[in-house]
Amino acid sequence: MENETTETSTSGCGSLILEMGALSRLTGDPRYEAAALRALRKLWSMRSSLNLVGSTLDVLSGNWIEYSSGIGAGVDSFYEYLIKAYILFGSDEYWDMFHSAYLAVQKYFRHGPWYHEADIRTGEATHWQLTSLQAFWPGVQTLLGDVAAANLSHREFYNVWQRFGVLPERYLLDYGILHPTEKYYPLRPEFAESTFYLYQATKGVIMNNRQIILLGFFFLKILIKQIKII
Repeated sequence: MENETTETSTSGCGSLILEMGALSRLTGDPRYEAAALRALRKLWSMRSSLNLVGSTLDVLSGNWIEYSSGIGAGVDSFYEYLIKAYILFGSDEYWDMFHSAYLAVQKYFRHGPWYHEADIRTGEATHWQLTSLQAFWPGVQTLLGDVAAANLSHREFYNVWQRFGVLPERYLLDYGILHPTEKYYPLRPEFAESTFYLYQATKGVIMNNRQIILLGFFFLKILIKQIKII
């Protein structure tokens, strides 16, 4: 289209396989899944030698625009939908992609319980920040079966939530403060979803049922007390 940008995010072009795969199966038309799979395969072929993908790319040239990447904005649903597509469709191809990507994330983005951003070419840290979009990660770790790691990640998001009353859009890990222009909470559901998955997976092994149920009530109380507008 005329004057249309050729820049897109990894999430934008790499997260279609779940919906398009389901659509193909519901309609009996394989074209939707085939198109999404072509995009996913192309994106994965662009990964760095460290098995990391960038956050934005040019869809015409097939080149990365932003080499700094992480598990947050621009990349988040790429990882999330890979593991969910494997669970839904059972394709080993999705598992192989996700498993390689997950190991790379754990090696190059993780620092203790936190996840920073890094250059996909070198693995060197670029930005030390927690964002609300990252809160899907404990849920992904739970789906994978890495429940101990999920519990550790979840606990840190919960600590930040407790400190500020809600999970801020961006929290600067290196300074221990809120981002000056992103102090808001746009009602993102990722942390609640991760909490639900962790509850279903542990059933009292790591966090007892009462603790997680109370956490669920805590979410609801905050939403009603601080965010309700009607």
